[in-house]
Amino acid sequence: MISALFRLSRFRRIFRRPATRRGYRRWGSIGPEIRIEALDRGDSWASCQLEPLEQRKVLDADFNLTGTTLTITLDADSQEVSFVSLSSNGDYGFTLSGAVSNNFNGTAGSGVTGNGTSTLTVANTANVTELVINQSGGRVSTQATFLDAADNVGQLDVSVSLNVSNSTVAQTGNLTLTGGLNITNVQSITLNGNVTTSGNQTYGGLVTLTADATLAGNAPTFAAGVAGGNNDLTLNFAATTALDGSFANLANLTSLGPVALSGQIDSAGFQNYAAAATLSADTTLNATGNVSFGSTVDGGRQLNVQSGGAVNFSAALGGTTPLQGLNLASATSVTALATVAINGTGGSGPGLAIAGGMSNVNIAQPGSTITNANLAGIRFAGTSFNSRVGGFTITGSGGAG
Repeated sequence: MISALFRLSRFRRIFRRPATRRGYRRWGSIGPEIRIEALDRGDSWASCQLEPLEQRKVLDADFNLTGTTLTITLDADSQEVSFVSLSSNGDYGFTLSGAVSNNFNGTAGSGVTGNGTSTLTVANTANVTELVINQSGGRVSTQATFLDAADNVGQLDVSVSLNVSNSTVAQTGNLTLTGGLNITNVQSITLNGNVTTSGNQTYGGLVTLTADATLAGNAPTFAAGVAGGNNDLTLNFAATTALDGSFANLANLTSLGPVALSGQIDSAGFQNYAAAATLSADTTLNATGNVSFGSTVDGGRQLNVQSGGAVNFSAALGGTTPLQGLNLASATSVTALATVAINGTGGSGPGLAIAGGMSNVNIAQPGSTITNANLAGIRFAGTSFNSRVGGFTITGSGGAG
């Protein structure tokens, strides 16, 4: 730029010469890329002045448009980029690439936040139908399809495949989808509200509750169970929900739909199974509060119940598939309003076992049966007051107590 200023002074002398002919055009060059022209009008002097311009950036970023793809490369450590669509039906591919330490955070209205490495958050207001994160060589790529606010949010698929030890998907508030929810390839999932879907719900990692939650939909899959955090969990699915020992640290547990039970299920409050229950393996229910069954209980397995409150069976036990055994370990009262059928084949204990000191046991519906119990058909382990047990036909068992 200094050499250009020296050359400019030579052309100033040329252009300030008196014009000798109207409309006579003079020109000169400064280097190969700059051309200066001036028109002598005869009654005036013509002059030209060039000043160097300082290069400035509007944003610390580089922009590259290739076809329909706009690439923005941010130079500074912290920048904000907003994407605004004027179309009501746009489909947008969104890619974030950077070092594993970069933070990619959404703003109000976007519904998507995260640090691009191990944590992704989908807010309840997010108009997102598909969100996929993959990490390769320390770079993170996110592909998303965003719907206009006027459109219905259907299926939401969240897949996190990160080469990290703690990848997390978090949901805040209440999420309602007209389709289903599918979260896979993730170590943990945090729920801070209700999730309601018309379709299925799949949780591919451990679900951690940070607040009371109601999950409602067609069919659920819990690949790693639920860590309740001493919060209430209500399940309302049309298809059968499989519950086992991976559901832990719950306060109150309620299932309004059918369940398949196995293992030991603990709760600091009550357990309420409103629809049909099936024993898919030996099952122990351990609750500080009441344990209630609002419908039938079936399955050729052992059922153990430990309750700090009342135990209530509102419908038949073993009416379709007899239980292998029923062990009442503790309760303030036990009530069976329908028949009980037990087939102890393959078991090692009595058909119906009632722990010592349990009172207020009322299991006396005519038509109840106990067959093939290894020990006694019915056994009281100790004293019991205000109890009534009867209506059983006992066959092929070690004896009746």
